Amino acid sequence: MKSNCLLKPILLAMASSSVANAALIYRLGEDDSGASNGSALSSTTVDSGGGGDNLNLVGSGGTYTSTVPLGGSTLAGSFSGSQHYAATGLGFFSGLDLADFEFSADVRATGVSGFNIAMSLGHNGAGALFLYHVGDGGTWRLHSNGVGDLISGGTVTFNNWQNLKVVRNSGVISLFVDDVSVGSSGSFTSTGGLGDTFSIGAHTKNPGTFESEGRFIGQVDNVVIGAIPEPSSALLGLAGLGMVLRRRRA
Repeated sequence: MKSNCLLKPILLAMASSSVANAALIYRLGEDDSGASNGSALSSTTVDSGGGGDNLNLVGSGGTYTSTVPLGGSTLAGSFSGSQHYAATGLGFFSGLDLADFEFSADVRATGVSGFNIAMSLGHNGAGALFLYHVGDGGTWRLHSNGVGDLISGGTVTFNNWQNLKVVRNSGVISLFVDDVSVGSSGSFTSTGGLGDTFSIGAHTKNPGTFESEGRFIGQVDNVVIGAIPEPSSALLGLAGLGMVLRRRRA
């Protein structure tokens, strides 16, 4: 048990190394105006990556909550199925490397029925990607409009935090649930629209319209979009891990 406690900070740092390579970061609370436990979701959630790509609240309701995942977060966004955050138009972010990138979020699903979209990159058509479940206690699914479900895997555990991560590298896209790969696909090739728009808690069909039946019920936190972490980040984490192990042996 003691060794686990010593290793945990290093493992968390390795798992979160993508933050240093991120272009967009949405903390859903800590940097939003007036946010506190139980308060209404702000009209804008701030891009903590510094690029100014803030998202606007669409709909009403929803609150901030102190029910958060491990790792230092103090607030998360709680969605009731009647609201989501989205960019206001196309071309909202042009800096994404469409060949090699990742996007991820911590999610806590509570909606046990219906179509629940945790987040969506790109707008309607074959160039859109979104992560969803259908409320049946089944699997998380990565979907591309125009292609269909690319990957399905990883059990949805209701009322528990899970980390979802999508990585596209050299034409192959993969889905990870709690850092475990649940599948890969080479079928997603229409990447040109991925930088057009981004949504948390729904899928944007076109600017100003969205899949209303797919709004998320549950909590979302620590949304990150950016470059794949450099190998040096992982090597530094492994070096730190080795140091701890050597000290314990000593």
